[in-house]
Amino acid sequence: MFSLLAITLAMFTHDAHATPPTPSGSKLSMASEEINPCQIPVYVNLAGVSNELYPIYSKAIYDAALTWNTAGAGLRFRVRDWNYTGDRKDGAVSVVYTEIDPVNNRIIGYTHRLPSTGSHTIQRARVQINSTDPYCTQPGQTGCYEMFNVVLHELGHALGLPHSDDPSDVMTLHVKINESRRTLSAADIHAVRSRFPLNGAGCEGQEESFAWSKRL
Repeated sequence: MFSLLAITLAMFTHDAHATPPTPSGSKLSMASEEINPCQIPVYVNLAGVSNELYPIYSKAIYDAALTWNTAGAGLRFRVRDWNYTGDRKDGAVSVVYTEIDPVNNRIIGYTHRLPSTGSHTIQRARVQINSTDPYCTQPGQTGCYEMFNVVLHELGHALGLPHSDDPSDVMTLHVKINESRRTLSAADIHAVRSRFPLNGAGCEGQEESFAWSKRL
C-alpha cells in the first residue's frame, strides 16, 4: 500500500493566501497502473456544461494537452470524451468539471496523482476544474479566467511537475483573472523534458489524437 505522503495533491489557486484544505471526493483509489507516456488517455467529463459552452471548453482542454505534446518531450496526451470506450478510464488521466472548495472558493484547479515508480513514468491522475468560476468564451473577454491556463497547469501536475516560484511559468501557483492564454516558459519546457526525455525515437509515430463523441 502506498503512503498518503507519497501522493501528489496539487492545487491552482486564485490568490496568494494560505493553501486551502483538500477538496472532498478528490482522491483516487490506491490501485496503481503504469501508463505509457507516449499514449496517455485524457478523459474529459463536462457534465452540466451547456451545449453552447461544451465545444468551447472541450477545445480549451484539447489545446492545453496539445501544448504539452509539442514541448519536445517524450509524451503524448490523447484527449477523449467521457463516453468514448476505446480506453479504460481507470488507467488514464481524467479532467472533471465540478464544484471545488464551496466554502472558501479559492481553488480553481486541483490534481490528485498517484505516485510513479520511476522518473520517466506516469500513473493515473484526476484533474478537477472548478465549475463555479467564470471562464472566458471569446478572446478579449474580461471578468473571467482562461480555462486553457487552468488545464495546462493541472496537466503539468498530472505529469508530475511541481509548482514554480516564477509567475511567468505555467506551473506558478496562482492564476489571474483576465489573463490571456499562457505559453510554456523555458523552465516549464526544461522540467517536462527532464521528466520525459526523448530517448531514441521518443514518441515518433505516436501523434496526438482527439476522439470525441457527439453531444446531443
